[in-house]
Amino acid sequence: MISKQKKDEEAKETDLPEMAHLIGELFSIEKDFEIDFTKQLTGITKLYKQKGNVLLVARDNDKVVGMVTMQRLISSAEGDYIGHVEYQTYLKVFHYKA
Repeated sequence: MISKQKKDEEAKETDLPEMAHLIGELFSIEKDFEIDFTKQLTGITKLYKQKGNVLLVARDNDKVVGMVTMQRLISSAEGDYIGHVEYQTYLKVFHYKA
């Protein structure tokens, strides 16, 4: 059960390993992707360090239980910057009970 201490906030560099594990959770249900913690950590770290991207995490107490990343891209159709949402996942071990 998710506690009353849940909150959403911008990711910190110290959250990146937990976020890489969440990507592995997502990839475990996708046959086209390989779970490789080192690759996933490298990728999420590059996203974190690149200017213009946004990484958000959902926490239950201090544990990262979900995340969303947005990559800043340029759209030739829109003629401006757009955001591409890459990941959204939540640990399947948590269940919310109202």
